[in-house]
Amino acid sequence: MVSRARSSFILEYGFLSSMACCSPLGRGTTCKRIMRQKTVRSGRLEADCIWTLDDEGTFTISTADGGPGTLWSPLLTMSQSLRSKIVHLVIAQGVKAPKDATHLFAEMNITSIDAANLDVSETVCMNGMFQDCPSLTDISSLST
Repeated sequence: MVSRARSSFILEYGFLSSMACCSPLGRGTTCKRIMRQKTVRSGRLEADCIWTLDDEGTFTISTADGGPGTLWSPLLTMSQSLRSKIVHLVIAQGVKAPKDATHLFAEMNITSIDAANLDVSETVCMNGMFQDCPSLTDISSLST
């Protein structure tokens, strides 16, 4: 008896799924395996900061080259269609907030921010930093 394997990949709205079905050799049982890979959308925020967004809504900001990078512009300058997909915001090691962080994360529908790595040592103004974020319930480890 020859084992049969079938795989299909579906690319829909930027989400990649793979499904594989197989029948083990000589066995009467059928094994079904479903794998889902997170699709990552990515882009550049600044000259030295980049972002990724996975299909679960986790938006990660990191530095482009592994060195320090400053997040200059508020995220509300991004398109509304992209911002509406962001649920959880993660700041990676090496990302600095600007001196004026006014409205940096304003007008987003995020539920949580992991800001443990956000360097705010030179930030002097955080006015409205989280303004109009009605779903925000958790800001982890923002050290001011």
